[in-house]
This record gives sequence, structure tokens and C-alpha cells, in this order.
Amino acid sequence: MTEADVTSQMLSLLELTFLSVSLSFTVISAYVVGLYWFLRHTSVLLKAICFLGLSLTLIVMGVSSLGIARHAEAINKALLQMKAAGTLSPLGQMASEGVTLSIAPMLSVGLTAVFGLIYCGLFYLTFFFRWREREPGQ
Repeated sequence: MTEADVTSQMLSLLELTFLSVSLSFTVISAYVVGLYWFLRHTSVLLKAICFLGLSLTLIVMGVSSLGIARHAEAINKALLQMKAAGTLSPLGQMASEGVTLSIAPMLSVGLTAVFGLIYCGLFYLTFFFRWREREPGQ
């Protein structure tokens, strides 16, 4: 595998990462809208079924995100091997710097924490929060 192949895969993984995060926020936003307009008036059983669907969707996206992260780690290892062989261009050298490589784990932990907090908030809103009814004309 050449440096150009590795660099191309890095860019593809970056696109997949943004797509995964934006898709997760889209699903969560749609759930919040559904929760406000419909689910708050339904039975606990229907709320549980919908929350299970949300959970399964987020699990699938989380597993695919884990695959993206593992692939990114392999790409970084490939770059480090090329760097040790002395065959990297300036672009490859910048991409394989320690600062660049340390960002990915911090990003993964940060995103996991944010989505974990959002998930806990959605659980609370689904099962425990008491929604106020809006007054006519508000």
C-alpha cells in the first residue's frame, strides 16, 4: 500500500466520521421531535418500543463508528511504518506526528461521553419527565 492510498483512506474515514456524527444527531433530533409531538401522550409500552428502536439504531451506528476508529488506527500504524522506512512525503510526516495521532482517541472519548449524556437525557425525557401542556395561543 502506498502513501497515496493511505492518505486517500484517511480522507474517506474523515468523511465517514462526519457522516456518522451528523446522522446520529439527525436521528436524535428526529426522536426529540417525535417525543415532543407524539410519544409524550402515549403509553409506556409504546415509549419503550420507540426507545428500543432508538437504542438499536444508535448501537448500529456506534459499532460502525468503532470500525471506523479501528481502521483509522490501522492507517496510523501504516503511516508510522512508512515513516520508519523513511519513505514519507511532508504530508505523510505531518499526518503521522504524535499530536495528530493523539487527537483520535480524545475525540472518540469525547464523542462517546457526549452521546452517552444525550442518551441518558433522552431516557429521562421519555420515561420520567412530566411535559407541560401548552396553553391555547402560546
